[in-house]
Amino acid sequence: MKTKRNIQLTRYSTLILGVIVLAVVFSCKKTENMDKATEKIILNSIEIKTTATLPVLIGTDTLLKVVALPLEASNGKLVWTSSNAAVATVDDKGRVKAISSGEATISASSTDGGSRVASILVRAISSVNFVTDITVAATVPSIYQGEKLTLVPTIIPSNATYTTLKWESSNPTVATVSETGVVTALTKGNVDITVSSTDGSKVSKKTSLVINEVIVATAIQIAPLAETLGLGESLQLTATTVPANATAAALSWSSSNTLVATVSATGIITAIAPGEATITVKNAGGVQATVKAIVDEGKINDTFFLGTNWRTSTSGATATVQNGVLKIAMNGKRGDAQKIGGATVHAGKYPVIAFKFNRPLASGGNIILDTNMGRYMQTVSNGNNQMTILTGKDGVQVHYANIAEGSFSTAATKLSTTAPTVFTSFTCIVADFPFTDPQIASGVNKYDLYWVKSFKSVAELQAYIAK
Repeated sequence: MKTKRNIQLTRYSTLILGVIVLAVVFSCKKTENMDKATEKIILNSIEIKTTATLPVLIGTDTLLKVVALPLEASNGKLVWTSSNAAVATVDDKGRVKAISSGEATISASSTDGGSRVASILVRAISSVNFVTDITVAATVPSIYQGEKLTLVPTIIPSNATYTTLKWESSNPTVATVSETGVVTALTKGNVDITVSSTDGSKVSKKTSLVINEVIVATAIQIAPLAETLGLGESLQLTATTVPANATAAALSWSSSNTLVATVSATGIITAIAPGEATITVKNAGGVQATVKAIVDEGKINDTFFLGTNWRTSTSGATATVQNGVLKIAMNGKRGDAQKIGGATVHAGKYPVIAFKFNRPLASGGNIILDTNMGRYMQTVSNGNNQMTILTGKDGVQVHYANIAEGSFSTAATKLSTTAPTVFTSFTCIVADFPFTDPQIASGVNKYDLYWVKSFKSVAELQAYIAK
């Protein structure tokens, strides 16, 4: 049986035990809080924002700008020191004063135990070479939103004491400029970028820029559309963005089967082997267009551009390409057009071979299809003028040979209609035109070759030139 005294003792003991438990709990929490309070964030870097060597005029002072990171460091206090106080002193705020000629290393050191140090070399000087002019290298007058442009300044004289420059934008909402002259275009508008000296000479130079709005291309159109090419042939594709005023952007070209056809960075297809390949052009935004390139033995589809595989084989004559036309200036009365590397034809698939060009003279002269196997229809008049003449919708003549019906050389050699024929030499001779001396002197002896193509039939050719 518990007495009243025992009950009181029990209650007292329970109270004491509770106090002890609370004391332990609070002690633990205090320890945890103390542990958290002792966690330190030390400085990772210190940078003195000036040139590695800083000239300071004797008797003057300058305040150094310093950046110590991270900003939330537990102890951001720095200690400043000078390696030679007789030359330059520094106070606890980073203000340097030049005392006498010479050099001194000025350092800013961390005090948090991280041993971070930044230093510059101060050169005490007795006189200053002031900036007299600043030029900015010629730049494009406009850039597009999102683009960057680096302005390159030149300080005059080249031995100016202070080479640090200050950059400012007249409208930072249109374009900003960095401490090194890199302009970043933000929005459409006009902006002036000014670079100024910092040596007190008050020299500045202004560059005016136009920031253009970016107009996104919604589509790309390719011309020409699907074309059949012969082995080794090339074709220049043209890509046009839609809308017409879309911001110019770099286009990339690719081929789905480079074993059949390759495409250059400028859209030139080159036929490698029989088959099909999909040619794709796209911009950085992912807008793209495709065209199918079909390579077939015996097909000739030559148009002319820079680096074309046609030339003049006549000594003294010249051939140049202008606006997709092969312009041949004849040597007196002759100027042959020759396909470099020869040609592969197929009398069964593409029996009609046509040349579109304007005759040097309306009448006279000889036009001949010549190959390593002899001339076309050479058994008649030595092959002279044996190609049939048509006139296109534009009034320009088209001369064609039907190699399935005709023959080559005096032996009347017929070509296979079931397999391709490889001509190692393939030339359209344009010769013997009766120019008078005054005509030659005035440069009349020349002609334009527009294209050389093969067709499945004369009807297909007629339909093509009637467009």
